Amino acid sequence: RSFVFAFQNDWTRTDSFRIKGASSVGAFHVTYLSGATGSYAITSAVTHGTYVRHNIAPGERFYLRLVVSVPNELNGQSAEFPISVTSLGNVYRRDVVIAGVLMAIS
Repeated sequence: RSFVFAFQNDWTRTDSFRIKGASSVGAFHVTYLSGATGSYAITSAVTHGTYVRHNIAPGERFYLRLVVSVPNELNGQSAEFPISVTSLGNVYRRDVVIAGVLMAIS
């Protein structure tokens, strides 16, 4: 399962952003990658809350991809993976999105 997240600087000045994402949950294994299609792994930095994108101009976007690997035997099980983004220019500017995975019952 793959999710692409687009983050956009809606402020009127250049800003930097810290991203923190959920770690693996049970048999649901997460991998975070830089960019919408990239293969550069940033999993450790994202799950530890130390991944920062610097100098994002007003209106500029950057992307992050979450890949969740799931064994087929997890019939009917689910997991949620929250990802938060926080402005370093104003820590009150924060947002959270949740990626959810539900395995079909086969």
